[in-house]
Amino acid sequence: MTTLELKSDIIQLVEKLEDEAILHAIRILLLKQDQKASESTETDFWEELPEHVQEGIEIGLAESNRGEVILHEEVMEDVRLRYLS
Repeated sequence: MTTLELKSDIIQLVEKLEDEAILHAIRILLLKQDQKASESTETDFWEELPEHVQEGIEIGLAESNRGEVILHEEVMEDVRLRYLS
């Protein structure tokens, strides 16, 4: 896939998106890349995240700190058993 085809594909996918959190995340990624390219001053992307995304991350970090985690391997095994069997 050429760069032009890749850009076109990404644009089409973004145009179909309705999930605001994903759109914000994409915007942040693109802004970060643009900042790197122009070597402008860095901003903290955390402040650009929607509040509900920040809250979700904080909840996840707290759960992880308490040891309330599921290993990737366990999740993948569950997916295999549920959907690939």
